[in-house]
Amino acid sequence: MTLLFDLSAAQPLRSGAHGGGEYAKSVFARLIKLAGDRPPVACYDSGRERDPDSFAAAEQAGVKLVPFQGLSGLEDLLRSGRYHRFMSVLPYDYHELDFGDVEVVITIHGLRAIEMPTDIYEGRFVSDPAATIKWLLKMILKGAYVGWRKRQFAKLLRMKARKLTVIVPSLHTRDAVLKHFPQVEPAMLKMLHSPETIISRIDPSSPDLLTNVGLERERYILMVSGGRWVKNTWRGLQAVVPLLETHPAAQGMKVALVGGAPQRMPAAWERHVVQLGRVTADELARCYADAFCLLYPTLNEGFGYPPLESMARGTPVLCSAVTSTPEVLGDAALFFPPTSVDEMRVAMRRLLEDDALRSDLIERGRQRYELMSNRQDAMLDELCRMLLEE
Repeated sequence: MTLLFDLSAAQPLRSGAHGGGEYAKSVFARLIKLAGDRPPVACYDSGRERDPDSFAAAEQAGVKLVPFQGLSGLEDLLRSGRYHRFMSVLPYDYHELDFGDVEVVITIHGLRAIEMPTDIYEGRFVSDPAATIKWLLKMILKGAYVGWRKRQFAKLLRMKARKLTVIVPSLHTRDAVLKHFPQVEPAMLKMLHSPETIISRIDPSSPDLLTNVGLERERYILMVSGGRWVKNTWRGLQAVVPLLETHPAAQGMKVALVGGAPQRMPAAWERHVVQLGRVTADELARCYADAFCLLYPTLNEGFGYPPLESMARGTPVLCSAVTSTPEVLGDAALFFPPTSVDEMRVAMRRLLEDDALRSDLIERGRQRYELMSNRQDAMLDELCRMLLEE
């Protein structure tokens, strides 16, 4: 049996690193470890930037790297007869491919495009005319857009292959697939949590990032992926900026935004916001460790890495109770409805005023992280052994 692993999922996108890439790198590293002297073959898109870490790991472990160009090149590779099984953690462009006699294992991380295709505030995150028109069309033709995306997913779920197994990262995602695609056999779906990220495990050693921008330890509220509308940054800022201006316990505090910011942020908010842009894994771990809290008002998650990464650093989490987040975080976060600015503000006020609550969230967060970390590790082993079995 020869396994072909899709390393193109670990290659950076135009926007840079991404969660699917971290997932792919974690799976690939564990595969190499468990495979021993029979490593998988890895394929990559020769027209895109390579990920240096995963390519270095492949070369060190003696993994054969096979290039392909475009979807037709990947299809030719898979129909060559050299591979028995193929694994991709980002298969969304592969719904039209014919995999022939190859057994295929894919990951569907969530159904965000169906469950949350757009939001009234998405327009605040775009500035160029083309992106604005795309958002407006989604708002006006939401039903048609969702129907188109459902047809794409339906093709993916009935792709031409000897056998198809779909990995989902949460019970919510499994149930969402079965709800929207009742023709899918439940046995085809396997729930295995997303692997733990390196950000949860590294010991941060770069305090200069925060001091250079004037942030003080436990005197800032952290928000991540701030430039993505689906992370709901706009409502989050609507909720907390008034507290920074009026609440005694919040005087002098800031909001630190990692990964961009809304394009049309009001000038009145800017003096309360520090934009950190893209950061390294080490810098992000430091951001988590030194924050007063993580505010994560996401509108949709298939799994949701940032709250667990924050809990690993002993930082309390305020999070929207939506899709997979209650399942992943249990009772270790302070929850609120994602579209209620008032409820979000109430949650933040509670944390500012109740030191005992904050301490309790820190302790419950650490316990939840340890529980989930053990589950993630065991499930990663289960996935890799399944991929490597004869």
